[in-house]
Parts: sequence; C-alpha cells; structure tokens
Amino acid sequence: MLRKKVYVFSIFLIIIVLSSAFSVQSVVKKTNDSNVLFRVVIIPDTQKLVEEDCKEVLFNQFEYASKNADYVIHLGDLVENFDNSTQWDLIDEGFQILDDSNTSYSVIAGNHDIDEYNTLNQGVDYAPLYNEYFPVFRISQNGFFQESFGRGLENHYSIVTIKKVKFLFLFVSYYITDLEYAWIQRTIDSNQDCYIIMVTHALITKEGNVIVIHDLEFKSFYNIGMRDNVILQLCGHDPGTYFEYIENHHAISLLDYQWKDVDKHYLGILEFTNVGFGLKTYNPYTDDYYFDDQSEAENWFIDYSFPFEDDEINESKVFIAKPLISYLPFFFVSLVLVAIVIFVVKRKR
Repeated sequence: MLRKKVYVFSIFLIIIVLSSAFSVQSVVKKTNDSNVLFRVVIIPDTQKLVEEDCKEVLFNQFEYASKNADYVIHLGDLVENFDNSTQWDLIDEGFQILDDSNTSYSVIAGNHDIDEYNTLNQGVDYAPLYNEYFPVFRISQNGFFQESFGRGLENHYSIVTIKKVKFLFLFVSYYITDLEYAWIQRTIDSNQDCYIIMVTHALITKEGNVIVIHDLEFKSFYNIGMRDNVILQLCGHDPGTYFEYIENHHAISLLDYQWKDVDKHYLGILEFTNVGFGLKTYNPYTDDYYFDDQSEAENWFIDYSFPFEDDEINESKVFIAKPLISYLPFFFVSLVLVAIVIFVVKRKR
C-alpha cells in the first residue's frame, strides 16, 4: 500500500514540474502600439562603447530594449578585443539587464569577437571568451532558440510564431566553413513554411558592395539571401548604413554607428504589422529618431501580405516554439525529486 502511494505521489510530482515547463510557451508582448504585432530591437556593433567604457550609453540601450522589445538581436562585434575579459565583463553586464527582465535575445560573433588573425593558432574562428560569456545554454533558456551548429552560438536559429505565421531568425557565423554553409542551406530548405530573417555580422558595405568571406563567391551571404523564403538580411560590421530592396524578393539592411560619437549610437527598431514590416532607428540616450532625407537606410517600410490568421491565443502574447532539448532540465528535476521521495520512504521503513 505504501509503495502504491509512493508511485502516485511520484507521478504527481512529475506532472507538476513538467506542467510548469510546458506552460511557459508564450511571452507577454511589450509593444503598446496596437498596429505592431511584433517588435525586434537591433543592437549594432557595441565595440567602441565597450572599449571606451561608455556604460551610461551602453546600459541605456539595454534598458530601452528590456522595456520595449519582444526580441533583441545583436549584430556582432560585442567587444573591440576578443581576448579582453574587462570588455566582456562590461557587455555581459548589459545583457544581464535583458536576462533580469526575461527579454528574449540572440547574439552572433563579429570579427572583433574572434581570433580573426589566428594569434593563438586555434583557427580564425576561435572565440574562447565569446563562448564562455554566451554559451548555447544562456540563449536557449531565454529566447526562441531551436538549434545551433558548429562552435557554440556561431550558427543557430530561432523561431517565433505570430498569428499562425512562422518567422525563422537565422544567425550565421563570420567565417563560414563548408559544413556550416551546408547546414545553412539545409536549415533554409527544411523550413519552407517559415519566413526567414537572416542575421550575419558582415554582408554588405555602406556603398552597397557585397562582402565575400574567404574570397569564395559561392559562400557569399548575399547569394544565400536569394533563396525564395528569405525576406530580410541584417548586418553590421561596416561603419555606416545601407538599405536595398530587391523587388518582390527581400530587403537588406546595414546598421553600424561605431563611426559616430558615442552618444550618437542608434538602435534599429524592426516592426512587423498586418500589412508588412519596416525599420526605424532610435537613440534612447538622446531620445530621438534618425531621419535622413537623402537615405532610406534609417527609415523604411515594405508592404508584405503575410497570411496572418486570428487564433485562440491571446494577441498580447507571442508563441515560443521551444525545442524538446530545452525541457531536459525539467525531466532531470522530476527524476531527482522522485529519487528523494523513494529514498526517504525506504529510510522510514
């Protein structure tokens, strides 16, 4: 009889723990504008802010993102020197603001975040501190993370579903290998039901010239973006801004304000609506939007007919498609609790 009660109680514990895991399937939207379905705050290269210890400006960006973004993307070059732990401590403190506010985010490594010149003889993509401060586990626990490939977070993707439409954010490493290139193509091809936003550190210059990594044209990120289900490519790296819309296909956006004074660093605000998606740039430190009559780069909108459907899910929430691996900690906790109960019962007998 006692054994039966133990089994029943153990099953009860497992149900409680797992139900708490699977109940965390959506995040409350922080967008107050009823016309905006989903808002992504884009943080361009922060290397100069970190190098010059501009905490006030840097943390102001993260504070704004934590209160206004449904999702945050960093375009790489988090730090100026890949092996400087003081710089990594500072950018980590900024991201901790997002962690503490349960704001979903993803990052990629820029060329300043890796050993670009192979000074340690570990390869040009060696990023010891990047992987230490931003392990896969950190991102998978607070975002829309699905899968990673290669060293740490150098290549990964996330999926968010808005009104039954899937958007896949694909993050691509700076130095791409043959295996990584194949994984990128495989990810795009196997997710034909998703609209893809591709994020990489280097793609295009402010003059509109395509950046080709390793001088291998077939690996150009620009060419990858020509796949049918890619709607947007985002990048940083080259100081300046650029926008291009390839008619009836996809848009390309470059944002990098490292060439400006530290108090003139803008964020990208990418918004999805019922009639399309667009970007504007905002500086939370000076509380102003950037407009340039000579350029579309800081303020553009594309009409796009997404097949949105009204659904039963409260529209103040956005669905997180979590991978099964993210639930492993909950299974582990369940097993530990069951083992403790059985141990206690046996001791009393």
